[in-house]
Amino acid sequence: MRLSSPFAPVQGLLLTVLVASGLSACSTGRASIAVSAQLAQTAPLPVSGRQGWQWRPTYRFGDFAATDIRKGWLSTSAQGAPFLMPDWLSRSRARQKFSFALQPPGGAPAWAVRGAYFAHGSSFTPPGTGISIGLGSEEVYTSIIQVPGRRPWQLVVERSQGFAQLNPATGALTNGDTTLQVRPISRLLRLDGKVMTLPGYVPLGYEFVLADGQVIGAVETMGAGRVWLAPALNSSLRPAVAAAATALLLKEE
Repeated sequence: MRLSSPFAPVQGLLLTVLVASGLSACSTGRASIAVSAQLAQTAPLPVSGRQGWQWRPTYRFGDFAATDIRKGWLSTSAQGAPFLMPDWLSRSRARQKFSFALQPPGGAPAWAVRGAYFAHGSSFTPPGTGISIGLGSEEVYTSIIQVPGRRPWQLVVERSQGFAQLNPATGALTNGDTTLQVRPISRLLRLDGKVMTLPGYVPLGYEFVLADGQVIGAVETMGAGRVWLAPALNSSLRPAVAAAATALLLKEE
């Protein structure tokens, strides 16, 4: 018998109930994540390809396309780039593995992306009880984004869980020269215009933030999905954020 954090079983139920309450305000339209004010004037890009089951689907939003989406991979490198992971993890423990090719606009060469989810837990069994009590765990979701002729990007999202405590997932997107903070979004913009804040361990999406605090992108992972890309994004950051957003959409499937 195993006992774990009491928050984990209710996480999915809580999200369902709260999102439903936001959708009940009107039979048309849809609820949305409440993005940062810095993206308020940026039109969201609807994601197509997540609806229903498809064999190797293609995701599209704006002028980007993620093609050849595959669940599972056989090696731990992407076009020569090592698949980096924490020391305490082994390749055999990778779960929710996926890969895809991101096609940037303008006919540029595709970016190869590979990712996986890892989990590590600790527990102890009180003498004579036979009951394993979960004390804590760490969840790591990481992706390697291989850019033809350039340094690869890596997306890492981590969440730690202690006994009776589940911390929000946070992370970073970096190529060694530029690092973006990846922060969870738990604010739901209801159809009646009110903002509802969910507990931090129930993310509805993620935002990408520069070192100076500027929010340059966001992804809504609930429902069909939507992506926000700030108009000021340059030609190197824009596809990197698009690739990371796609990886996070796959993470939440």
